[in-house]
Amino acid sequence: MINDLFTLTGRVAVVTGGASGIGRAVAGALRDAGSLVAIVDQDQQAAAAAARELDCAAYAADVRDRAAVSAAWAAIGTDLGGPSMLVNSAGIGGWGDALDYPEQLWRDVLDINLTGTFNCCMIAARGMAERQDGAIVNVASVMGVMAVPGLIGYAASKGGVIQVTRALAVELAGSGVRVNAVAPSTFETPLVARNRGTRPEVYERLRQRTPAGRFGELREIVGPIVFLLSRAASMVTGHVLAVDGGQLAA
Repeated sequence: MINDLFTLTGRVAVVTGGASGIGRAVAGALRDAGSLVAIVDQDQQAAAAAARELDCAAYAADVRDRAAVSAAWAAIGTDLGGPSMLVNSAGIGGWGDALDYPEQLWRDVLDINLTGTFNCCMIAARGMAERQDGAIVNVASVMGVMAVPGLIGYAASKGGVIQVTRALAVELAGSGVRVNAVAPSTFETPLVARNRGTRPEVYERLRQRTPAGRFGELREIVGPIVFLLSRAASMVTGHVLAVDGGQLAA
C-alpha cells in the first residue's frame, strides 16, 4: 500500500526551468520514479541537452508568454498525454540595492518568477480540473517569508508565489487539483556557484543563519517535491514546505 501511495509510474509531469538547477534535478527524479517528463525551458538548446541526458522530452517556451505556455501544453498533451503533475521551477535572481533597483530588473524578476508561475499554473490546472486529477508544486523560497539585503525583487516575487499557491489551492480544492509549494533555502546550483564568487560575504551570512550549517544539495530537494506530487499527499494542499535546514525555525 505504501508503494502505491508514492508511485508516479505512467503519470505525465511538466517541469519548467528544467534545463538546469533545481528543475533539472527534479526532472531526473521524476523520470527515475517512472513519470513521463516534459522539460519546458526558454533555452531550447539547454532543454534539449538535458532531455537527452535524462530521457525526457523538451519543449521551448517563455513562461511570461501565456500563449507560448498554452502552445507548449498542447504539444505535450499530443505527444505524452495530459499532464497531471507540474513543477514550476523557472525563475531568476536579481541582485540590487532597494533604493537603486533597476526598473527593468524589477519587471523581469516579477514577470518570470511570479507571472510565469501563474501562467503555467492556470494553463495546467484547466486540464487537470477537467480530469479531476492534478498536483502542482511551485518552487518558492525562504526569501518569500524572510529577507536579506539586495534581493527585494526576488523576495517580492517569491512572496507572491506563496500567495498564488495558497489562493489557487483554495479555489481549486473541489476540482481534484492540489497546489503546494516548497520554500528552499540556498541550494548548491550552478547559479549559486557563480554568485558566490562575486558575493562571498552574503553567502557566508546565509550559511551562518542556517542551523544545519550548510547549503542544501540538489538531491535533498527532490524528495519533498515528489512527496507533494504523490498520492501520499492527497490531503495536502495550500501548504508551503520549508526545505531549509532549519533556517525559518531559527
